[in-house]
Amino acid sequence: MEPIPHGQAVRRTISKAAALRAARGGPAAEQVLYRLAGGRAAGTPEQAWAAPRLISLSTHASEGAPAAAEGAKSASDNEDRVAPPRAARPEAATSAPADASTPAAHDDQVCVDLAHEALLRSDRNGNPYWAKLSTWVEAARKELELRQLLERLASGFGAGQTGLARGRELRAFRTLLKGCAALSPCAERYLRLSMRMARMRLLGALSGLAVLLVGAGILATFALWIERTQMRPAMALYVLAGKAGWILKQPEMIDLRPGEPPHPQSFWMGSVPGDPVAAANEQPRHRVSLARPFAIGRYEVTFDEYELFARLTGRPVPPDEGWGRERRPIINVSWDDAAAYAHWLAESTGEPYRLPTEAEWEYAARGGTTGRHWWCKDTEPNCAVTADVANCAGCTTTLDIDGFAVRTIPVGSLKPNPFGLYDTAGNVFEWVLDCWHPDYAGAPLDGGAWQDEDNGDCHSRIVRGGSYNFEPRDLRVSQRVPLSHHYFREFFGFRLARDL
Repeated sequence: MEPIPHGQAVRRTISKAAALRAARGGPAAEQVLYRLAGGRAAGTPEQAWAAPRLISLSTHASEGAPAAAEGAKSASDNEDRVAPPRAARPEAATSAPADASTPAAHDDQVCVDLAHEALLRSDRNGNPYWAKLSTWVEAARKELELRQLLERLASGFGAGQTGLARGRELRAFRTLLKGCAALSPCAERYLRLSMRMARMRLLGALSGLAVLLVGAGILATFALWIERTQMRPAMALYVLAGKAGWILKQPEMIDLRPGEPPHPQSFWMGSVPGDPVAAANEQPRHRVSLARPFAIGRYEVTFDEYELFARLTGRPVPPDEGWGRERRPIINVSWDDAAAYAHWLAESTGEPYRLPTEAEWEYAARGGTTGRHWWCKDTEPNCAVTADVANCAGCTTTLDIDGFAVRTIPVGSLKPNPFGLYDTAGNVFEWVLDCWHPDYAGAPLDGGAWQDEDNGDCHSRIVRGGSYNFEPRDLRVSQRVPLSHHYFREFFGFRLARDL
């Protein structure tokens, strides 16, 4: 066989024997011819095989010599695919493309019609071109299988039987858009819809990741903030809500409507007649008829409630003396502090919060009773103060040391009075709105605040109710103590009132 210059494309017909010799002979050469003639690899389903034929085989009319290109019978009329190599025939007996009716012919009698002899050659380094061609043929087969799968999925999706492509399958389908052969309209719509949904999923994942990263940054900033400010995490959340305009910590209030049972219209204000421990400033006893309903705190204002105000307004948080905060009553606050809290809460919520007047405080603390303490009768001026009604010195509470209570207790720990108020006796003294007057001569009879009229001293304000470190005699519901408006101690607190 005459050599053919590299790079020169010709079409010629040679004998199969010559083709085998060009393919370097042996079983491998048989396999080369078999695959180039369109034979399928062992184990490949027949319905999935559509390899291109790069050569065709035909039987020559005169034995022993190849047919000439001109005058010979057309290869396309007599072409026959090569039979599988002998080693592959048992497996490929049912799938070989050879015509079973064609009698076996000697290799010299079978002609090979090829587009270029270089398909059978080796390069100058002895590497057969078949390896590269086999790779190309395999890639073409995979592309065809992908197209067929894409068509099936697209049809199934249109019929509602399959979902959109995704993941590795979608990535494989996307390569078909770069091919030369166009996809069917149905397949292309299905593929582009799958790609659009994939982009949406990716966008959703990226958005979720961004939210997580932002959330992680916020949490880190939040952690540093509460560490720097020494706030409890719960309080920090209340502060953040407060900065957004939501005041989530407000005192629990009880509505009192004088004249509507069980709230009497009027009450006797001042000490019980004949009480040996009563002070002169608790006299004269007088009848007060409250002119308007009001609400008052069920509990003393707590540390949590006041700390929120302090954090949001930049005021110092009062020390808790190491006793704890949260539900314990606020301590170490002056009248000025209490009034500022009431004013801030009123502005923040739009509700008319304020400190209770002295008359309102005593009306609520008595709870409809007339004795020295709300749990006493008029005929029991010296009734005992027990641990279940008040936290005080000598009340035999579990916090006593040598008969004295050593600290405050959480609000609401003991029994309430008949109106449902807690800790009106003991725990902490409570600031009221009025200015100081040395007695009740000329005091308002309608329950209103008594300010600077009648020589009132507004530099001094009043605390009521006693505290944890005072004896039972100082827990009298009528007791009044004047103090400077800016004075504070660890046993001073307050509760709020609100107009109805």
